[in-house]
Amino acid sequence: MNNIRFTQTFIIIAWLALLVFDGKVASAASTYAGDDNADEMLQTIPEARYRHAFDQFVFRKTGRVPENIVVSKFKVLRDAPVPFGTVNIRVIQKDNRDLAEYVRLKAVVTVNGALENKVELCAWMDIFETVVCASRDLKRGSVIQPQDLYLDRRNVSSMIDDVVADIGQVAGLMAKHNVRANEPVKQWALKKAPVVQRGDMVTILVQSGGLKITAPGKVMDDGAAGQTICVLNTMSSRKVNARVVDNQTVQVDL
Repeated sequence: MNNIRFTQTFIIIAWLALLVFDGKVASAASTYAGDDNADEMLQTIPEARYRHAFDQFVFRKTGRVPENIVVSKFKVLRDAPVPFGTVNIRVIQKDNRDLAEYVRLKAVVTVNGALENKVELCAWMDIFETVVCASRDLKRGSVIQPQDLYLDRRNVSSMIDDVVADIGQVAGLMAKHNVRANEPVKQWALKKAPVVQRGDMVTILVQSGGLKITAPGKVMDDGAAGQTICVLNTMSSRKVNARVVDNQTVQVDL
């Protein structure tokens, strides 16, 4: 009798152990299958799509045509698979720096309208423009003539805010610094040419309504048209600030 009970107990224990073991196997198999399904539901966004979004942002932001922008060393950082669905990539710029040379932008990735990832888009950008260049060496203090200039297409990535695209904006100005032949003419190297110089005799004009008063004056500073300079009233020996009208007249603005 005892042997029969022992045998029955052994069978029950073995059956329970098998049941628990099978449950664990089934659970593990179910988990494994679930992981496979999760992986199958993810998609990887091609780099070409990020590049297209990057290019479109740059063209829109700079207003330049594709022919004038050369992008190289493009990289996508911190990319990861996202769920299947309708993908939208919105590129944003975190600062106001010029989009030239090393550029780093952020791309916000959404799927079916839900935020899924934020990645970094990095690239090197060379910018080309047709700019004003010097056809000869321009000495400091010289007044620049149209024949001293020509237009040429140059890589302006490192001087994008300094170059000039119109010869008419340079001709007639004075070189503040020496400019070498065949180099782009930069805005900071230019100033208006003076129409009066220190020591010149001019007429000081004061005008209010229909009243006009004039007096002889002596220029104390070089001055370009429209510039305010110091002028000595030779009749009263007083100095006044006056705006240069031309090479013979300065006006005191009331």
